[in-house]
Amino acid sequence: MSIETDNVAIEVKLLKGTASFKEALGQAMIYRLGYRFVILVWVDTTKQKTYRKVMTNEKESAYLSALEDLNIFVIIK
Repeated sequence: MSIETDNVAIEVKLLKGTASFKEALGQAMIYRLGYRFVILVWVDTTKQKTYRKVMTNEKESAYLSALEDLNIFVIIK
């Protein structure tokens, strides 16, 4: 979905494994080429909420901050 007047792209991605995680990151980078801001909503569908746990540790949090420097904002549900 995109909001043309605000130059924002929004991508919602169900995370089921590493392939969907990599695909979501790649798609966000591609969207960023055409939009000023990208909002990436990851929905962790794993039973153990693996991605949600991993992305809240210190190293991965730094990675998410680096994405924000590129105007890519991640929400993990």
